[in-house]
Amino acid sequence: MGKRHLEAALAEIIRGGDLKGHRTINADSVRADAIRQLDEYIESLLLRFRPFQEAPGVLSSFPSHAGEVFSPRAHLNYLLRLIDEAWRGRRTARLRNLFDELYEYSENNDLGIEERSAQIDAWLDIFHISDSKIIFEVENPAVQVLQLLSGVNEAFIRLIAREPTRLFSMSPRRFEELIAELFHRNGFEVHLTAQTRDNGRDIVAFSNRMNVPMKYIIECKRYAPDNAIGIDVVQRLFGVQISEKANRAILATTSRFTGPAKRFIDQNIWHLDGKAYEDIVGWLSPFKGMNP
Repeated sequence: MGKRHLEAALAEIIRGGDLKGHRTINADSVRADAIRQLDEYIESLLLRFRPFQEAPGVLSSFPSHAGEVFSPRAHLNYLLRLIDEAWRGRRTARLRNLFDELYEYSENNDLGIEERSAQIDAWLDIFHISDSKIIFEVENPAVQVLQLLSGVNEAFIRLIAREPTRLFSMSPRRFEELIAELFHRNGFEVHLTAQTRDNGRDIVAFSNRMNVPMKYIIECKRYAPDNAIGIDVVQRLFGVQISEKANRAILATTSRFTGPAKRFIDQNIWHLDGKAYEDIVGWLSPFKGMNP
């Protein structure tokens, strides 16, 4: 794990665990705290959704083959059963893939699980710590600064640039980190919103080109290709842009925009911008040919 990625995982675990306020942290204690937090969280999911209780029209067993169609509730039950089994077996690679699938299901069904994606990813990342001793200090817990907390590194950006369809399989939080990193690499001072309610924006970016200060707010939507951004989403972002007195608001998505959403953006072009999948791929293209 790279230094910056490790710091991102540590920051998430310290915020949610028993190590808050410590300055010198042993790897074993961090790992133990991550195990405890993840164990409690998975248990809370099982209790919240009661995945093993049968209900009318819900499958009580696993699908017999990959193409079997079953209800959304059964899909959730199935995912949670697999997550529980993978966690008990400490199969962290498998667990990460299952959580990514759960994030997408949650986002499409308004369950809110994806809002914890950064913390869950951090819990899983920490299993790979090899350092015997880690020195960590929280500089400013009220603001997440990209340079400290982003789990995105250059190798990751190159991979996505060369295989952009991987955008659809990453967690919503990882997509936010990717967009934040791209702005940072283009000279912006970037702040990532904490992994709680974000008040309508995920990233705040500042520039001071030619001594002209500018503030941008960026909302990220890691949607499936067929899940288009509607006018209601861009209208809400427009309201946030006015409320926060930002110079411009940008909605970055792995999907596309509906006709009404595009027209609304065009009518407010000096305040709003929409970047769809093709635009994100364009932002990534300079990284394609970079050597490791």
